[in-house]
Amino acid sequence: NLAGGATTADQNTFVGSSAGILNTTGNTNTAVGYSAYAHATTALNNTVVGWGALNAAMTTTGGNDNAAFGYDAGNAMTGAGGSFFGSQAGRVSTGIGDTFLGYTSGFANTSGTYNTCVGDQSCGTNTTGSYNTYIGFYSQTSSTSQVGGIGLGAYADPTASHQAVMGGDNASTYIDNFYVGRGKASATPQA
Repeated sequence: NLAGGATTADQNTFVGSSAGILNTTGNTNTAVGYSAYAHATTALNNTVVGWGALNAAMTTTGGNDNAAFGYDAGNAMTGAGGSFFGSQAGRVSTGIGDTFLGYTSGFANTSGTYNTCVGDQSCGTNTTGSYNTYIGFYSQTSSTSQVGGIGLGAYADPTASHQAVMGGDNASTYIDNFYVGRGKASATPQA
């Protein structure tokens, strides 16, 4: 039931068996949960809550300023500035500046950077794509390397880089009408 190993670091809080166990000189980190932040050694300013969350061998050359909440969230993270919220969100991600919110959101992302994925299983197949924004359950499921894609709504799935899609392609998630404007009083098109 060891938490926080032999260290000369300051201002850390480690709670849980093996939490922060290998930290040596990393400062201002908080890890709560079994094996949370267990393999990080010198990284700074990380907040981790959950079994096995942010569990990679992070150093000060990467791995700073991350937040991971949930079982196995950000487990392989070695990059900086990541936010992982949800069970297995960003589980294998090593990129920089990714935000994955929702159960298995960004699950396959390996080295993609600056992605924002919100919704259960969003960005489920992205591995190396960057600068994408996907919001909705199961949004972005067909591409592994898109760049600059935008998907809004459940099952929204752009098929090429720099493409935006709103709504899915099945009967319960597609968009019949789309209106943009100020002061729209009804969903009926005006001539």
